[in-house]
Amino acid sequence: MTSDVPRIEGAQRVSADAGAGEYPSANFQAIDPAINKAAVLSLMGYSAPTLWRRIRAGVFPRPFMVGPRSPRWTLSEVLASRDKLRNEPTAAARPPQG
Repeated sequence: MTSDVPRIEGAQRVSADAGAGEYPSANFQAIDPAINKAAVLSLMGYSAPTLWRRIRAGVFPRPFMVGPRSPRWTLSEVLASRDKLRNEPTAAARPPQG
């Protein structure tokens, strides 16, 4: 008897005796959570006006909207932006131009 279920390329069968917390390695990807403005402000140490000012300046990623007044950012974008800003030299540490 053959199954009518299509075979997915690269999929693996997980045995019933697999340990708890074990996942098939094929095509497994962690979910990147969406965080709200309060979480962004906490992670970045910004005030709300500073956050929007940096978004308008193109220094911080733009949010996506899940509702009319509900901006969200992906956690990975916020952490990447924070790491990038931490690794940039400050104006005092930059060598003089010219």
